[in-house]
Amino acid sequence: MKKILLTALALFSVVQAETPWKVTLEGGPVWFSRNDVAVPGDEGTQFNLLELTGDGPDFAGRFMLERKINDRHLVRLELAPIAIEGTGTLDKDVLFRSTTFTTDVPTKARYEFNTYRLSYRYTWQDDERWTLGAGGSILVRDALIELSQNGVTETEEDLGVVPLLNFYAARHFNDSWSLIFDALGAASPQGRAFDLALLLEWQADPAWDLACGVRSIEGGADNDTVYTFAWLTSAVVQVGYNF
Repeated sequence: MKKILLTALALFSVVQAETPWKVTLEGGPVWFSRNDVAVPGDEGTQFNLLELTGDGPDFAGRFMLERKINDRHLVRLELAPIAIEGTGTLDKDVLFRSTTFTTDVPTKARYEFNTYRLSYRYTWQDDERWTLGAGGSILVRDALIELSQNGVTETEEDLGVVPLLNFYAARHFNDSWSLIFDALGAASPQGRAFDLALLLEWQADPAWDLACGVRSIEGGADNDTVYTFAWLTSAVVQVGYNF
C-alpha cells in the first residue's frame, strides 16, 4: 500500500509539473469603426449606432484561464464582456422592433456584446523559434441592443452559440521575448465572427509574463430577426500568471 501511495504521489507530481495553469487579465481602450444595426433584420431601419454611443474610446477587459493537458493539448476559457452606451440624435426616423424612433430627439442607446469561449488547441510545433497550434472553439454570445426615447424603451436581446476555429503562432526571439498572433473566427452566409490579436510578450520569469499589442474584433449576423455588424479595435495590455 505504501508503495502504491508513493507511486501515485510521484505520478501526480509529474502530471502537475507537465500540465500548468495560466491566468491572464487583459484590458485597454477600445474604438468602434462600425456598428450598423437593424431590428428586425428584414423590416427594421438600418442605422449607425455610433451616432448615439460615439466611437470611443471605451474600456474593454478580458479574463482567460488556460490548462495545459500536456505538451500538445491545451484548453482555454475566456470571458470577454463589452458594453458601451451614450445619448445622441438620429439622422432619420428608425423603426426598431415595434417602435419608430424619430430624428432630432435625444435618444439613449446601450450596446452589449458579451462572449464566453471554450477552446481546444493542438500544438504541432514547439521549439526555441516557434510555437504553432490550431483547434476549435465554442463561443456563447450574450448580446443586447437597447434604444430609449421620450420614456419609451425597446430592447433586443440575443443568446446564441457559435462554433469557431482558432490558430496560434508565437515567434520566439529568445527566452524572454516573443511575438504572438492569436486568432479565432469563422464565416457563413448568416454571419461571421473574427477576433485577432497581435502581441509582443515579455516572459519576466517562469511565473509572470507581460504582453502588449492590438486586438481587432469584427463580425455580425444578417437574418430576419436582426442585422448587426460591428468592428472594434483595442490597444491591450495583458498580465499572465503561470502556476
